[in-house]
Amino acid sequence: MKRTILITVCLYSAMILQASPSSTTISVVSTAGGLTSAISTAGVDPIYVINLKVTGVIDARDFKAMRDDMFNLRDIDLSGASIAAYTGADGTYPDNVYYYPNNIPSYAFNNLYYLNSLVLPNTLNDFSIQSLSNCINLKSISIPASLHYMTCYESSHRFPNGCSVIVDPANSNYSNLEDVLFNKLKTDIYFCPTTKTGVYYIPPTVTYIYPETFYGCSNLTAVTIPNGVDQISYRAFYGCTSLNQVIIPSSVSYIGYSAFGNTSGDVTVDPANFYFASERGVLFNKDKTYLIHCPIDKSGNYIMPTSVKHIVDSAFYNCRSLTSVTIPSSVDYIGVRAFYNCNGLKSIYSNSIIPVDLSLSDSVFVGVNKTTCTLHVPVGSKAAYELANQWKDFTIVEDAVMAVKNSKTTNSKAIVQNGQLKVTGLDANEQVAVYNLQGIQLINQAAGADNISLTLPAHGVYVVCVGKQSMKVVY
Repeated sequence: MKRTILITVCLYSAMILQASPSSTTISVVSTAGGLTSAISTAGVDPIYVINLKVTGVIDARDFKAMRDDMFNLRDIDLSGASIAAYTGADGTYPDNVYYYPNNIPSYAFNNLYYLNSLVLPNTLNDFSIQSLSNCINLKSISIPASLHYMTCYESSHRFPNGCSVIVDPANSNYSNLEDVLFNKLKTDIYFCPTTKTGVYYIPPTVTYIYPETFYGCSNLTAVTIPNGVDQISYRAFYGCTSLNQVIIPSSVSYIGYSAFGNTSGDVTVDPANFYFASERGVLFNKDKTYLIHCPIDKSGNYIMPTSVKHIVDSAFYNCRSLTSVTIPSSVDYIGVRAFYNCNGLKSIYSNSIIPVDLSLSDSVFVGVNKTTCTLHVPVGSKAAYELANQWKDFTIVEDAVMAVKNSKTTNSKAIVQNGQLKVTGLDANEQVAVYNLQGIQLINQAAGADNISLTLPAHGVYVVCVGKQSMKVVY
């Protein structure tokens, strides 16, 4: 009996495989909303379609059919198809009624993991790159002469990594050179596939590097940025982990957020640049008040210049080889994920008596091992750090050698009495500063005698600083 059942199952499976081959190439003429019917009429189950060429008319319903019912698609050729507008609930958006214009709808090819090549319709005017979301194996896309605009969303404005963009030479808006996408005049560079290796020379005509142009190009060892480039947009070189060096020419006036994030190679800025500077391979604004980027291959101890006031978002992102970093007392802002995944840090030296307020900066030290990384702070400031957002997570040690220059050690005392803050043991004209626990200075006043009385704004915990002495008071 078991033998009979097994034979029956095997015969049935063989019949299915014969009726529905595992690899099917098909060319069909479609009417709007009729692609699935046309394929079925040709005697093929849509699920087995591998290579598809469509002529005629299609709409959002047909894109949904390709995406959801033909998920084994490798190659799609729509060069001979035109797209009709459609209103209804059967398009690429789920369930609800939408109006779809005569363009490729958003999410049209979403999650077609096996898609290898795509040829867009010869009559297509606009194209949303978002429609290629998660097409992780796409190797080539052909842009027709008719295309005049590609929509780029912040979260999805790149072609899939490794994809080559082939532009019809007759297109008046776009061009490609060595698989890299430009506008027609080659003043704007849009996209470089991650398969690009070695050295890449950006054409001298380029003035604008678009967001994420070289994102994830981890096999590039060098990129030459010509003198003439004015703007390098956000995350333009993000993840270029094999770069040997980054040279910023004098022409660059704007560098976007995390433009060189997670990128190796010392940064060198042309001294003639009016907007940016570099020191020991680290990128700053011109007067070095903003620390913008530290390359991920920076190792050992790093001491920031005393001019730095702002450590920007993700400045030290993934700097895993740093073992120690010194933050000067001049710093008053540390950005989101500034030291994210700096898991090699053994010590952080924060020279500010009052901890920098991190309440608006998330995940500053995420990935730093706070059980093995010691936070060194000036004498008298440990209490303030133990209460401060994110700083309090470290093992904190007061370090006498971090005392503020030209500030004397005092024997002052601070108490709250009858609703007044009274500070005693002062020298005449000595400055008394009062901070809240967010590091915001509330009072800064010179003493006229050996004591001073001050009015606190509200009940709470405060830090009183006199010279290099700090005292915690509760009101």
